[in-house]
Amino acid sequence: RVLPLPFISPTDRANPNDNVKIRDGREGGEENILEDSKTYTEKNTEYCGLKAPAANLVDIVANISHFSTFSKLIKFAGVEAKLSRDTSLTVLAPNNQAFNILDNETVEKLFSDQELARQAVLRHTLTEVLCCSAISRNSGILFNTSRRRTVAGSLISFRKAASGNLYADKSQLEEVVCDRVAGNGVLHGIRRLLAV
Repeated sequence: RVLPLPFISPTDRANPNDNVKIRDGREGGEENILEDSKTYTEKNTEYCGLKAPAANLVDIVANISHFSTFSKLIKFAGVEAKLSRDTSLTVLAPNNQAFNILDNETVEKLFSDQELARQAVLRHTLTEVLCCSAISRNSGILFNTSRRRTVAGSLISFRKAASGNLYADKSQLEEVVCDRVAGNGVLHGIRRLLAV
């Protein structure tokens, strides 16, 4: 059933001479952004040639079942707000199998020491967007120009093997979906933890 549009009489409309301010959500030419908004994204944001959805990186990780352990680590580490709010990030998310190959003592240590968990998550987060198409073959071990800095300050080397497989240090990137785009960056799944 379609409802009729409400009738606004000419006397109900604001007259331009009435000194009425029209609010459009902008103040001083800049859009107001709520700090606690988890799903803020600018209109027409694109990463890796794909239109970014409203969901942020934390939302994307939480909604993919084979990243559930990493999602729990993000929550335990207390970096949800940072990964939700900061823009132009790349998260290298270890899948559940990556945690399963670790010994129990290492996993227990990660989930009992919040600062260690925080550093682990930030070492898996780049300070820039890195698309799969930007990862190239290196011309030799001494000429690695494809290093990227993490939020924790460490460097990760990226390379493309002769077979076409992509690597972050010694961890292979998942081949099924390479560039998972979020409202504030890109997510790549990896098969092992980079550093603990």
